[in-house]
Amino acid sequence: MTAIKSWEASMKAHHRPVAAGRIPTQRGSQESYSLADEATTNSDFENSTHDFSNKPANSFAASDSNVDTLCERTKQLVNEINKSRIKDHKLMSNFKDTLILKVSEFSKKLEEGLFEIYNNENKLIEDTLQELLNILDKIRCLESELKQTCSAMATVYKDMCTQPEV
Repeated sequence: MTAIKSWEASMKAHHRPVAAGRIPTQRGSQESYSLADEATTNSDFENSTHDFSNKPANSFAASDSNVDTLCERTKQLVNEINKSRIKDHKLMSNFKDTLILKVSEFSKKLEEGLFEIYNNENKLIEDTLQELLNILDKIRCLESELKQTCSAMATVYKDMCTQPEV
């Protein structure tokens, strides 16, 4: 701890802080701090409440923490994006599954409707075919009767032609 305090004391004695936008210049062997001196004399640098004893002397420490913060935030955003994509994938999978079920149900209903229509049409076709068969049977009977009538007429005609004239 004493080494750090002696370092702070030497820093206060030999180095003066530079005001924002003011850069010390060298003139010969002496440094010129005209505006910086003014800022130092008007500042509370000596009475500062900042404790630098536990902090590294690295001027990039703040930027490292900013980079670390940005890296963490980037990781969080990437994780959120991935979670969102997983959620979207689940949503699409559920939608696809639901759509498949709905299409299957609709197809089944459509198929049942077609089978019902086919059954009704089959009854109509069967009834029509049965009527056709009945009509064809009647035609066969009539055809048979017509052949018998034609045969009887032929016989009568022969008999008329073969009879002697009286």
